[in-house]
Amino acid sequence: MERYAKVFMAPRKPDPGDKGVSIFLAGITTSTGEPDWREVLTNDLMNHQVTIMNPDRPDWDSTWKEDFSDKRWEEQVWWELDMQEAADIIVFMFHPSTDAPISLMELGLAVKSKSKRIIVCAQDGYRKKGNVEAVCRRYGAKQSKEGIHIKITPVATPNQRWWTESEMRRLIQLRNNGESWATITAQFPGRTLQGVKQTYRKRRFATEQQMEKEALAAASANPSLIRGDAEKRNQ
Repeated sequence: MERYAKVFMAPRKPDPGDKGVSIFLAGITTSTGEPDWREVLTNDLMNHQVTIMNPDRPDWDSTWKEDFSDKRWEEQVWWELDMQEAADIIVFMFHPSTDAPISLMELGLAVKSKSKRIIVCAQDGYRKKGNVEAVCRRYGAKQSKEGIHIKITPVATPNQRWWTESEMRRLIQLRNNGESWATITAQFPGRTLQGVKQTYRKRRFATEQQMEKEALAAASANPSLIRGDAEKRNQ
């Protein structure tokens, strides 16, 4: 049978035009001595038109620092947050071998979302299983005790499609022209008001960050620019 699923390992990102249901595989990444649950689930989904985002990094080792001084870590963190925000389905696996505090935090970020499907498996023996079950019951996340199985409908429309560059430019132009958020949202069928706002703010923030980096790089390459600005302020 033809294999449809597309798998993206961090830090690769799906193509903007991908319209398949997107699935992020959150949860434990450390070795447990058991078959890799991500590989098992991915193989189960290979005959479906889905996009799978896998955060596992075989190159992660003790040299990585978990702060912004390490660009490898920074790239990974932003990738994981971006992919979780874009995903239609987020899957969490909790295993007795570790408390997985980062995965718990990610579950807390995702579980209240009205636009995503959250699937959780907290295995017997996992120390925080009761807390996970309580959160799932309160916010309606699906729990699986035996393992993780995802039913994909033959025709599925993702709640959040990837934004193309042309769509992004159009969004920015409309907002810069003073159009209301309701008017802008109406120009993008299938998008939600909240999703449009979040996308605009993320793009604006990213642009500001890039401009700041370029300014700092230019100043570093030409220190006279900094002295000149300082002299102007002192005049």
